[in-house]
Amino acid sequence: MKRGQPRKWPELKGIDDKSPEYRRVLRNISPSYWLINKIATCKQRAKKMGVPFDLTRDYLLKVMGYDYGDYWDKEKEYCPALEKPYDFYGEGHGGKPLSKSLDRIIPEKGYTKGNVRFIARKTNGVLLDTTPEELLQIAVWRLKEDENLITDKNKIKELLENAASFIY
Repeated sequence: MKRGQPRKWPELKGIDDKSPEYRRVLRNISPSYWLINKIATCKQRAKKMGVPFDLTRDYLLKVMGYDYGDYWDKEKEYCPALEKPYDFYGEGHGGKPLSKSLDRIIPEKGYTKGNVRFIARKTNGVLLDTTPEELLQIAVWRLKEDENLITDKNKIKELLENAASFIY
């Protein structure tokens, strides 16, 4: 299917195409449609912050591994940092903690090709203005401070071994 050609989405049958419900359903089934609002929001944010912006829908579809007109593939839709699936059904401004969000790897470089990645909103908030060293320092502090809250010591051991394997 070529760009610009109408696609028949059976999920939209019977829903008025001017209604908010139509747009909500379409965002929940189409990565390409979901990106329209994401790009507009990031472009406004970049202008407000005075950082560069050069993202396109085609570029972001490629980053996500989709083609124009594809359906979401729930098997590959998870936060790579948390290894948890994204929540595509969050309502309201900003969505939910596991909503898919666009992260600027180096914030001052803006929303530019090669400087963005998709992660959960929750993860994005944790990374905000935090260096990898600071993040590890916070994690170690939290493990010591809240040891009684640890539910899976094997998972922590696995994560620490993984970190040590590429540092040393």
